[in-house]
Amino acid sequence: MNFAMTRAFPTKEHHLFYDSGSLSTSATLVSFHTYPAVPASPLIGKSSKYTPAKVNTTHVEVLGLGFDDTLGGQRLDALIKGMLVAEFEAKLGRPMEDGDDETFKALGKIGKEAARVKAILSANADAAVGVRLSPALARHEPT
Repeated sequence: MNFAMTRAFPTKEHHLFYDSGSLSTSATLVSFHTYPAVPASPLIGKSSKYTPAKVNTTHVEVLGLGFDDTLGGQRLDALIKGMLVAEFEAKLGRPMEDGDDETFKALGKIGKEAARVKAILSANADAAVGVRLSPALARHEPT
């Protein structure tokens, strides 16, 4: 509503607002149109000589609302992390097995990097990714 309060819309305009939260994403399609109107007042009767000035009034109409409760920041983090894990597994030449401390540390680093990459991609078309793996994990020696 703040968007409409500070602007005039001489012709009808349609805007799409979206909110991507941590668990879901929603989108709302709204139209705005500003037109002059005479404000109603109980103090002004038919016998009144006072004619109020027209005031620009913005009409806001919600045309549609949609949401996806499976698409959110956490899901996007998981998708990016999955892509990074697949890339690391390809470089290692083997799957990253769960169980040892080095693998848990590496997966934690990859998770932090996935969240960082998501933040960068919200304002940029691409992002560089870099996670340094321990030599023990690269050699696959349990520690």
